[in-house]
Amino acid sequence: MSTATKTAAVEVVSIKHVRKGSLQAFATVKIADKVTIHSLRIIQQEGQEPWVSMPQTEVPARDGGKPRYFPIIEINDESLKKQISEAVLRSWTPPASTPIRNEDIPF
Repeated sequence: MSTATKTAAVEVVSIKHVRKGSLQAFATVKIADKVTIHSLRIIQQEGQEPWVSMPQTEVPARDGGKPRYFPIIEINDESLKKQISEAVLRSWTPPASTPIRNEDIPF
C-alpha cells in the first residue's frame, strides 16, 4: 500500500499487513528524502493500542532459551521518533477480522 502521508519530514512509503500474532504489519518510512527505514513493525496485542517498533534483529539463545533482540537502528531524537510512530499509525488501517475457515488451516 503506498501513501502520501507526511508528518514534518516523515513520509510513510508503504505498509505490508502480516497479522502474525501481535505483529500486524511492516512499514517503510522516508525521512526528509534522505533516509529510508525498512521493517518498522506495527505491534498490537489483544486489547491494547498499537505501537511502532524500530527494526531489530533476532539472536537465538545458545541454550535453546528465549531469543534476544537487538536494534538495527536507534532514533535518539524523541521528537523524530514520535513523528515516525504517529505517521505510521495514522497510515495503518487494521484489516477487518475474518473468521478462520477449516480450509484455511494448513494442517
